[in-house]
Amino acid sequence: MASKHRVDKHSAITDAASDRIAEMYQRHGAAILRYMRRRLGDGPAEDAAADVFARALSGLASYRPRGESSDLPWLYGIAARVIADSHRAEKRRLRMLEQLAGREVGEDAALATREVDAELVRALARLSRNDRETLLLVAWGELSYEETAVALGVPIGTVRSRLSRARRLLDNDLSSRRADCAAKTIAGGIHG
Repeated sequence: MASKHRVDKHSAITDAASDRIAEMYQRHGAAILRYMRRRLGDGPAEDAAADVFARALSGLASYRPRGESSDLPWLYGIAARVIADSHRAEKRRLRMLEQLAGREVGEDAALATREVDAELVRALARLSRNDRETLLLVAWGELSYEETAVALGVPIGTVRSRLSRARRLLDNDLSSRRADCAAKTIAGGIHG
């Protein structure tokens, strides 16, 4: 009987915590999402905002409000940690890609002949997380559009629009950088 009582008590705490977070979400969800969009861009903002409330739920037991208006600053504090975690993870991924620049990508014979261009890595870093992930799943993961849609949990139309946008941005970015480089080379030859 004692263990049943503990389960019920834990369940009641979880329900109360869920209700409290739902209330915070109703009052502050839009503000947190706007903040995340400003800091991270539209792509990752919704996931990051959801992470804020998930972390708030898990940290609610230790939260000590200092008045009614303290919920929003507490949520912004959590948001700052989510953003920092996101930036750290992205930097790790980009450092890994930069380390691959100019090196063989894998042991597979088809991959061993391909090299990662440092310029491409920098251009990829400028894409939104969602566009970059979609592009890399298709290009490097060699997934079909349908498989990419399943992997990301999005409609196939979203995969197509992300790929179109990523390709356009990469083309513009790489074309303008190559044109700048060519112009500097030509200018150096004229003035040199």
